[in-house]
Amino acid sequence: MSEFKSNIPRLKQAISRGEREGLDAAADALMARMKDTLSVAYPPASGAGQAPRMRSGRLRMSVAKSDVEDHSIKVGLSTDVAGVKRLGPAVYGKFLEEGTSRMRPRPFFKPMLQDGTAKNNMLGAFEKKMKEAIR
Repeated sequence: MSEFKSNIPRLKQAISRGEREGLDAAADALMARMKDTLSVAYPPASGAGQAPRMRSGRLRMSVAKSDVEDHSIKVGLSTDVAGVKRLGPAVYGKFLEEGTSRMRPRPFFKPMLQDGTAKNNMLGAFEKKMKEAIR
């Protein structure tokens, strides 16, 4: 029993590391899926309800993640990404995702969150890192 108690701090540290690395790996998996979705070349233009086609690559390069903080990580579009400064931020991503009064939505983010493959990839990446950490 005392051997078990002496290993608790090491186990807590391993779990914390596994969580950070797992969240980071899950975010990487989601980012890869988003970038794949945003890599379909233009022309032709995307239709309403389809993910936008790639013209300049600006939107795809804007896909980024935050650091792990408070047991969470964020994935989305950033204006502070290397390479984006050259082209300018993809501030139009929200308009493509949600549509405007003159354009129907061309969602690329929300459908991915509902996609079973993306969820499985994210969970698999997280699980792998957790298992590695607690070995």
